[in-house]
Amino acid sequence: MVLGFKGCWYPRGMRAEIFTLCEAATATPNGLNILGTFDAIASRAFPASHPFCAVALKVRFNPGEAGSHRFEINLFGPDMAPVFEPIIWAPTIETPPDKAPVAHWISWISPLPLPKPGEYELQLLADGDVLHNCPFYVHQSK
Repeated sequence: MVLGFKGCWYPRGMRAEIFTLCEAATATPNGLNILGTFDAIASRAFPASHPFCAVALKVRFNPGEAGSHRFEINLFGPDMAPVFEPIIWAPTIETPPDKAPVAHWISWISPLPLPKPGEYELQLLADGDVLHNCPFYVHQSK
């Protein structure tokens, strides 16, 4: 733990406060607008694809973490093979004088390839380390 802004104790290092797959999203300097988050989808036949979705991300930084960072979003299929090429975001974070720095980011995926049913993993890397991951389920419908 490190002592952060206004005497609050934070876990060491940045953290993903929001990392979700959704139907749509927009980012503003002050926040995220997220529509229709989901963690499961169904298809009658495979391989399949979802026509359009987004990944919404909000990352909180500790004081002293200003500077350049590299984020990478990966999606792995049931066999842990990558489903698409990594999505890269490389922001430069500035430390405001009155709050812990935060960054918002939206990445659009069109189409979202779904090679087969099973449990997928949406993964977020920050500067080469896993920052967050979440499961995503693909089912075969009748």
